[in-house]
Amino acid sequence: MAYIDKISIYSFSGKHIGWFIDGWIRDHSGKCIMFSEKASGGPIKPIKQIKPIKGIKQIKPIKGIKQIKPIPPFKLLTWSNISGSSLFR
Repeated sequence: MAYIDKISIYSFSGKHIGWFIDGWIRDHSGKCIMFSEKASGGPIKPIKQIKPIKGIKQIKPIKGIKQIKPIPPFKLLTWSNISGSSLFR
């Protein structure tokens, strides 16, 4: 779906789609979209659900040429209107 290069998140086509800062995936305005287990700061996290069973891994697609990344945003304490699934489309 995407990959992380330092704090930038890129789609495999090379488009800059967000930031990975302090365990949070943030949109270009700094609002939180998703988070990791070790995320710190940010808005109040929702209650966890049971993890689904992992599927069979597929072959990774070839990465495209990276787009020039924008200037990192301020870290805001609000949730983004962008969903995690729409970020990676």
